[in-house]
Amino acid sequence: MALLFSVDVTAKDLMDFARLSGDWNPLHTNEKYAKGTTYGGNILHGAYSSSIISRVAGMHIPGKYCLLHKINLRFLQPISVPVTFNVYAEEKASGWVNVEITDKNSGTLYVQASYSYSLHREKTKHVHKINNSNPLEEKILVIGANGGLGSALMSELGERSIGTSRRKDDKNYLFVDNIENIDKYIHDIKIKSIINCVWPMPDNEPLISSNSPEIRVEKHISEPLRQMLALARLLDKRGEKDSSLILVGSTFSDPGSHNYKMPFYTLGKSLISTLVKILAIELGDSEKRSIGVVFDVIDDGMNSNLTEFSRIKHADRSPSGNLPSAIDAAKQIIWVLDNQSYMLSGAVINLSGGSVP
Repeated sequence: MALLFSVDVTAKDLMDFARLSGDWNPLHTNEKYAKGTTYGGNILHGAYSSSIISRVAGMHIPGKYCLLHKINLRFLQPISVPVTFNVYAEEKASGWVNVEITDKNSGTLYVQASYSYSLHREKTKHVHKINNSNPLEEKILVIGANGGLGSALMSELGERSIGTSRRKDDKNYLFVDNIENIDKYIHDIKIKSIINCVWPMPDNEPLISSNSPEIRVEKHISEPLRQMLALARLLDKRGEKDSSLILVGSTFSDPGSHNYKMPFYTLGKSLISTLVKILAIELGDSEKRSIGVVFDVIDDGMNSNLTEFSRIKHADRSPSGNLPSAIDAAKQIIWVLDNQSYMLSGAVINLSGGSVP
């Protein structure tokens, strides 16, 4: 193992850690009590060692792009302060590191540890110009334009689009704090089509043993449905002839290897396939269309922090062996959008590249 760094730990550091963690166990913080134990004095919190492991991962192996997954610790000797640690580490396999914490002076081995990590990435920036063109021109309305897919769509559509955001300080987009009342924000914009890229982040709460299931039903099912209906009403009222409402679905609404691990998210996304058929009938009277577009895993947005293992696993489910970027997905949505055939209305188009769900 290579020596990475040494660190001095004082009695003040011990008390600072007690304040930070809220662990005031007298073995750590009460000198009189600790002297009456078999240790003969205060000993350092075991969890203090975790902070040293965090330093190894975040500053050394791998450093800046570390996303820590698991830490295993073995405490071999109690640690009295003041003490000076030597910290050694080596990467035994990709994403797996062993660490030893020893006494610099005596060589006593205090802690053996290991941790696993993956690499996070910085958010992809899709550059597009602020749209200052004539608001009376027909525009494609991108709902959730500051997300991964929405931002990619804005970049690809350019002057054809206007994006919405719930962030008031984002001057690139039209501020809409509540999609259900979106008609109040549109003013005199002529709508060519609407693409909905807004959806709540999934969780892994099970249906029958979920805490506060009524809250999750509201967040993942009721609210998204009301938002999609508001967009359909907006298109019906303000959309130009041959305009489309495109709703982005997911293969997670289908049975597959994910084993329904995000059931509330799955139920919400499963609404889309039936909803676009119903809306096709209701919008058809005014010669407008509703279309569902289904993707598997897009390598952006809520999947920005996939581990490298997960990225490879998802790519392997596709015959092409590729994981699409947000730009790839945006181009396919635009391809659907630019097809003006009335026969597309009510269709759910799977653009997952043959990925097995």
